[in-house]
Amino acid sequence: MLSDFKNEVLQIKGLISNSKHPLILVKENPSLDGLAAALVLYSCLKNGGKDASILCPSELTVEFSDLIKIDEIKKEISGKGLVISWEYNDGSIEKVSYNIENNRFNLVIHPREGMELKITPDKIDVKSTGLTSDLVVCINTDNLAQLGKLFTLEQEMFSKIDIINVDNSISNQNFGKINLVQPMVASVSELMGMLLMDLGVRPDQEAATNLLTAIDLTSLNLTSGKLLPETLEVAAWCL
Repeated sequence: MLSDFKNEVLQIKGLISNSKHPLILVKENPSLDGLAAALVLYSCLKNGGKDASILCPSELTVEFSDLIKIDEIKKEISGKGLVISWEYNDGSIEKVSYNIENNRFNLVIHPREGMELKITPDKIDVKSTGLTSDLVVCINTDNLAQLGKLFTLEQEMFSKIDIINVDNSISNQNFGKINLVQPMVASVSELMGMLLMDLGVRPDQEAATNLLTAIDLTSLNLTSGKLLPETLEVAAWCL
């Protein structure tokens, strides 16, 4: 039995059950193994009625074209808005309006009578907003910095939302609230399969095909010296 596996699965089940908008992330320059594991989780969550999203900051090349629905992995968060902020003196603003002139959007701030707005460009902050995720699942990612802009642009989100960390790397920094990190497992895809089996979640045919493709690749068609009994169980489950 892998270390602490059952306990971690119970915790993961609780977080996923309570989540409505899970976000699945894969690191920059991903492996086919990591993408396959992320896609099967994404598919199972979507099929289970979750409003799931899946992102990878890198451009996905032709080497990953064998994975079904690879085109559903996005590079950035869509549907985001902007927040423009500055230091506010209570009662100094009468109203805020906007107009569009020469293809430019103009935000117009009207001060109260007798008040002066001391707003200069160096005092204005602009940041993106609109991300509705309530749970993050990082797949095959050693540390948050490997997520590139997905992390640097949304650090506030990562500080507030629970993170599930699923990986098989010995160098993983265990950055999640729950860390399902098992270096003795040959591929993160088979680890994902073990997780889904224990959760009682059944993937559809396309997701199972993706998982089996990655397991075959990483295990040299099930001939690798790192094979575990669980590897064969997951492969049989996929079939």
